[in-house]
Amino acid sequence: MNETVIEPILHETKTRAAVQPLVADIQNFAQDVFDTVREPLLVLDAALRVRSANSAFYQTFHVSAAETESRQIYELGNGQWGVTALRTLLEDIVPESTVFNDFELEHDFPHIGRRVMLLNARKLHDELVLLAMEDVTEKRRAQHLLEQIEAYAQDVVDTVREPLLILDSSLRVHSANGAFYQTFHVSAEETENQLIYELGNGQWDIPDLRTLLEDIVPTSSVFNDFELEHDFPHIGRRVMLLNDLEAMAWSIPVLREAEVHVLQEGVAMRGGNIALIAAGTGMGQALLHWVDDRFVPSPSEAGHADFAARTEREITLVRDLTARCGRADVEHVVSGRGFLNLHRVAHREPCRAGIDLDAPDAPALISAAALERRCPGCVETLDMFVDAYGAEAGNLALRTVSTGGLFVGGGIAPKILPAMTTGTFMRAFLAKPPLDAMVAKMPVKIILNAQAGLLGAAVFAAGQR
Repeated sequence: MNETVIEPILHETKTRAAVQPLVADIQNFAQDVFDTVREPLLVLDAALRVRSANSAFYQTFHVSAAETESRQIYELGNGQWGVTALRTLLEDIVPESTVFNDFELEHDFPHIGRRVMLLNARKLHDELVLLAMEDVTEKRRAQHLLEQIEAYAQDVVDTVREPLLILDSSLRVHSANGAFYQTFHVSAEETENQLIYELGNGQWDIPDLRTLLEDIVPTSSVFNDFELEHDFPHIGRRVMLLNDLEAMAWSIPVLREAEVHVLQEGVAMRGGNIALIAAGTGMGQALLHWVDDRFVPSPSEAGHADFAARTEREITLVRDLTARCGRADVEHVVSGRGFLNLHRVAHREPCRAGIDLDAPDAPALISAAALERRCPGCVETLDMFVDAYGAEAGNLALRTVSTGGLFVGGGIAPKILPAMTTGTFMRAFLAKPPLDAMVAKMPVKIILNAQAGLLGAAVFAAGQR
């Protein structure tokens, strides 16, 4: 009889002995997970006292275990967890529903300042509650900034005196400004949600503009000085120039450090002229003067000035352009179509990348083949482009005495940034004796913000209020 009783006890003892290491492993694993999670975590008991916290909690709130454990959550810090709504959740809702998600708490926390925390809680069992926290401060700031940008964009739409359309990705009109409606004598009902090609009498439905909107803008983000001459309904024959260079120029004084790439630090003279050169579909150049305590852009047509050859290969290029186009201007070389002209001259044998120069994305394909070094002729094409770009930027710096700095805008430069930073651009920029010492002091920066045009339009709109 005694043997019958002792045998189950021995069996249970052996089972426990076998299970205990496994339980210990599970507990250690759970603790490791608890300590590794990057979000701050608290484990509360039934009285809402802190049973434990993870490393992320201590690091985030700059507190120690001694200041935290065994204290009621409402006593922590400067009482930030004692708000009425959170008390209701922890004391009334969690015991009934076992969980709550995305409770937002904004507060001035000790040591770390004002933060927005997103709280989630879950009952582990009758005795414990797990409280998780996510710092969403930067996310909320980004959302607020986006709302500000959208508000600025709406200001642009409502304020800019030139006709303006905002198109969605399918090229339907999202909105237009008052100047558009007034200029073309149309209403919002006749304009919004319509394809751009359906507006008016089809004046926007022309092959070159289709190519720009459907093929070039998605890859280069910008085009300048596209000329459209047409008999418009109600207003007769007009010549319209489509571009965003002047808007981009307005953005320069407010660009942040992260929105530019510095090619030459230089020393900006306060109130000194600033120059903008922008190769995209075309070649745009502008000057910013210091007027009444702010910079005011002045556009130009310098992109159509004569191209000045400096080397034997550029002389060959000028001869080719003169034979085909009648003359060689800067835009024939430093622009999207400049890649095509340079490609013809640089290739003494068939292009190894097999690029079709009639393809709408040929400039992008040429630069990609060059950066990947898939074709020697494309490599030479890109080298000639960057060299000519730097030389023309230096010419603009001299013409405008841009002691406030020279900025490189447009859609091309950011996409070929590795080629722009090899030294080729700056060597050509600086090769301006006897004034090389002057240009060596000028800041030179590439604009990286693809929305610089929109930002500049917002700056202009704000200045018109």
